[in-house]
Amino acid sequence: TESAFRRSVSPYLLKEYNKRWFLIGFDHAEQRVHTFPLDRILDWASDPLTHFYRHPLFVPDNWYRHVYGVSMPHDPLPEEILLEVTQHRKQYMLSKPLHPTQELVSETDGHALFRFHLIINFEWEQLILSYADDMRVCKPASLASRLQERLANALHQYVGVG
Repeated sequence: TESAFRRSVSPYLLKEYNKRWFLIGFDHAEQRVHTFPLDRILDWASDPLTHFYRHPLFVPDNWYRHVYGVSMPHDPLPEEILLEVTQHRKQYMLSKPLHPTQELVSETDGHALFRFHLIINFEWEQLILSYADDMRVCKPASLASRLQERLANALHQYVGVG
């Protein structure tokens, strides 16, 4: 389990994701914008000695433009992501896009290729894994490799079961 810690934070906004609330603010100890789950904050107090800091790169309307979910990696840079999906999943994605950056690139009788321009984070990986047998990451190779490792670890949990 994680131990409790204190942080001085300049709060910027509250965001709800997956029925949980998060505080997004500048973490003075880490010198970066950070996401804090509200249900893990045990106590808070105003500190008149800590001045509010407005991070020059934090623009609320743009902060999550290239993110699925709420978590933000330390050095966020959007990447081109190519997903190959089954025809069945294609119809679903056309009627309910996974993200505003979604673009249909090509399609064949059996599959469709979608492009996204996103910052890869935990929630995006979880979403792709939830469509495991209908979706394959074609690009970037680093994401495909990481998901392959996670799927192998998950499969290992079921070896010998049943």
